[in-house]
Amino acid sequence: MAPATAPSRLPTVAEAAARILEQGFVSLPGLMPPADRAAAGRVLDDLIDRGEAGDHPGFGYAIHPLLTRDRRLGRWIADPLLLEICSAVIGDEAVIVHSGSRVVDARHRIEGGRLPWHNHAATPALREIAPGDPRRGTRPKRLLFGWTFDGSDAETGALVIIPRRFDDPLAPPSADRKAAWPGEVEVDQPPGTAGIFTLDLWHSAKWPVAGARRRRGMGCHVQGRNDPAPHPEDHVHAGPEIDAACAEFPALARALRR
Repeated sequence: MAPATAPSRLPTVAEAAARILEQGFVSLPGLMPPADRAAAGRVLDDLIDRGEAGDHPGFGYAIHPLLTRDRRLGRWIADPLLLEICSAVIGDEAVIVHSGSRVVDARHRIEGGRLPWHNHAATPALREIAPGDPRRGTRPKRLLFGWTFDGSDAETGALVIIPRRFDDPLAPPSADRKAAWPGEVEVDQPPGTAGIFTLDLWHSAKWPVAGARRRRGMGCHVQGRNDPAPHPEDHVHAGPEIDAACAEFPALARALRR
């Protein structure tokens, strides 16, 4: 299937929120300037070099929690446009309850495979929901947003999604989490793209080609400030790096649930 076409301009907050509700995902290409994405990427490289990332074949480097490890990332985590869009979808002020990173090198690829289909449902019963289950979604109360510093494409491993309206069925279209699914769409994301998607969105990623450049990205989970519902991926943003980041970046201090 051909990659999803990138919009010719950034959507307004209202347009972006409407797309999330209608298809579960919105892409904001080129939102992060080249100098910023290079600087943020170097921070992730530093964390990997310091041994602070889990190295998992078939997944990549995982850094969770992220923001507690390096204050410099606070410059980009609490992006005002992304938080405004999330707030419009949720209907409450969006606050950050999780931060993490996935970095993929070509050596992480598994021949003939892909990152298994998954979503970020709040309970094991929903994460393991079977095809044909009649339950349907509701208006999102939690969203994920993420940056790709190096781009996500056929070389580095394209993001793949199954578009879904917020009240579509929650069940996957197939029980095979490692195969191509009917209706899947590749999202070609140029360097510096931000993406926002719902908790219930089924997504995967293709593996990079041999010799591909490193694919670095980071993201957050957000929830309404007035919503105390717990989620297994929540973590506490605390410690000296968080304190220093919040002192330097006031918008971050407001955006973090601490």
